Amino acid sequence: MSTPRSYTHVAGIACFFALMSIGSSVYAQGFEYLVENQKSTTDSDGPVLVLKVTDLVKGGKLTISGGYSKSMKLQRMNPGKVLRIPLKVKKGEHTIDVKVESTTLNDEKVAIAFQFNVARVEPMKLMIDRDKVDTTKGVIPFRVNVPLDRAEVEFFDTDGNKIGTEIEQFGGKSGNLVIDWSAGEEIGGISIVAYDTQGFWSSVLLEPWWIEIEHEEIIFDFGKATWQKSEEPKLEKSLAEIKSAMKKHAKHRPDMRLYVAGYTDRVGSAAQNKKLSEARARAIAKWFKKKGVDMPVYAQGFGESVMAVKTPDETPEERNRRAIYVLGNGPPPTSNDIPSAAWKIVK
Repeated sequence: MSTPRSYTHVAGIACFFALMSIGSSVYAQGFEYLVENQKSTTDSDGPVLVLKVTDLVKGGKLTISGGYSKSMKLQRMNPGKVLRIPLKVKKGEHTIDVKVESTTLNDEKVAIAFQFNVARVEPMKLMIDRDKVDTTKGVIPFRVNVPLDRAEVEFFDTDGNKIGTEIEQFGGKSGNLVIDWSAGEEIGGISIVAYDTQGFWSSVLLEPWWIEIEHEEIIFDFGKATWQKSEEPKLEKSLAEIKSAMKKHAKHRPDMRLYVAGYTDRVGSAAQNKKLSEARARAIAKWFKKKGVDMPVYAQGFGESVMAVKTPDETPEERNRRAIYVLGNGPPPTSNDIPSAAWKIVK
């Protein structure tokens, strides 16, 4: 996250008192100052008062009051000496008053005073639920905790080439928001930079990816979501493929998920087959989790609505009694095989 910085360059003058705002300046004898990080989100990037000595100082006193209080003695300092004083302010806007009293080489008393404003604002939290991102429809739901000015979005193809840009204006809205665009080409990456109304920003890079795990279909017990022990080697082989893919695509590991889709033939009613396909998909998903697939696993059943081989009703067809395993960092895009996204996590 970047931090806006505001600078003010002001000099002190003997027996001179001025109430000054950021952006004004006076040039004279004694000291110069600037304020770094006028707006901040944390102590680590908080405002810093920087004092630079322009004439030799034999000693003196610095007093800070307002949103932050501090008093310190000034030792002998040569021209060019720089003091950096962090200001740990609480959330909100604050007016800081500074007074510098010093004695010059000629025992001349110098008193300067100035004033500036600082603000501690809420850090931006940009939260994107990858399970709700739909690149085929061009929708990215997200949540932000601070008033948002705009989001600048860049789209990349699967080779990393930029294929488009989008600027969404939010006019100070916060909470649940949506970035949408006219989906067209296949998306290989999305860069989002969100700016709040205070000028702070947060960015996220979405790299949608999915791979289908090649596997051999297991044979379920008739009308059930169970299988015989003899089918276990097929699942063990699929498990090895999944673990190999996890290792190969390790950079996606933090957001990796497994999706299991189930299908049936047209023997029985559509409602019964949908329920059966869901049960079978969940049974496979639970088996993978039991065997150590350490990631969220989702299941969905499509029943007889998506056939690998078209058949008349009540036709038994082994090729339609199947499942699809997809590894990805978000729900697989809708397609002929996956016409909807109603995935349910398997506990």
